[in-house]
Amino acid sequence: MGWERAFDTKSRASAFRSAAAVTAFAALTIAQTPLAQASGADCLPQLHLVQSADGGPARAASPAADEPAIYLTPAEIEEIREGSACKRFVRQILALKKKLSETGLKTNFYDIDIIPNNELVKGKKGTYYTVYLKDARRRRRLQFPDARYVLRRTRRLRASLSKFVRDVVAPLQSGVRYTLYVRGRASARTMRPRRQVRRQRFDQVTYLPETSADVYDANQTRTVEIGRRYDNETLPFLRAAFLQKTVADLIPFAAPKILESKVSDSRARREQFAELLLFVEWK
Repeated sequence: MGWERAFDTKSRASAFRSAAAVTAFAALTIAQTPLAQASGADCLPQLHLVQSADGGPARAASPAADEPAIYLTPAEIEEIREGSACKRFVRQILALKKKLSETGLKTNFYDIDIIPNNELVKGKKGTYYTVYLKDARRRRRLQFPDARYVLRRTRRLRASLSKFVRDVVAPLQSGVRYTLYVRGRASARTMRPRRQVRRQRFDQVTYLPETSADVYDANQTRTVEIGRRYDNETLPFLRAAFLQKTVADLIPFAAPKILESKVSDSRARREQFAELLLFVEWK
């Protein structure tokens, strides 16, 4: 338990720092230029920098009212003004694109595999990936206990998410359109109705419906009413909602959308999961 607490404290601090950096660079837009040709001149700073009275880090406020203030060091501000920050992010984006397109990503915290469908969500053509989050300590893909929709060790989930934010979301946020989705799953095992967890209660879940096999409609939403008790039919939606909330708490500017979630035909334990999906519109 001591290890978990220490790990969680460190990972959360790092995650919040990563989230702050991502939000800061989200205010830097890259002109509609192929990434391979982009340079520092293509970055358009849109941060309002206000130097603190005590001479400390400046306050960087994004034009978007719902984004938090971020405190940057003088060196970071200079990077933004010179365009070197943008150049670095362009290099990171290109390296990330190469890794994802060639072999995917395999780490101790998550695996990323490409989905062979360039329009998983109707009207959004691009590249889709499945992100398999892992238990940051055991280095195995996260699975839910039978009939449950809340993980026992959410610290390990947050640790893996923070690593995903640093490695993938931060480079994408600087100049590539992307969207996150979540999708829940449950095995075909039967279960008696259970009460929802008090602190993780979802009375209803709104999702994008599946219109055909593995194709979802972004232009309409449906809602499943759950109430105090849930059963195996609503369990996949609760797992998706739990993962959505966990991601949104860490990176609110990239809160994922829920895709229609289903019960598998299989009774295998490997079907007890919720997965994160990443859509990227590479330039």
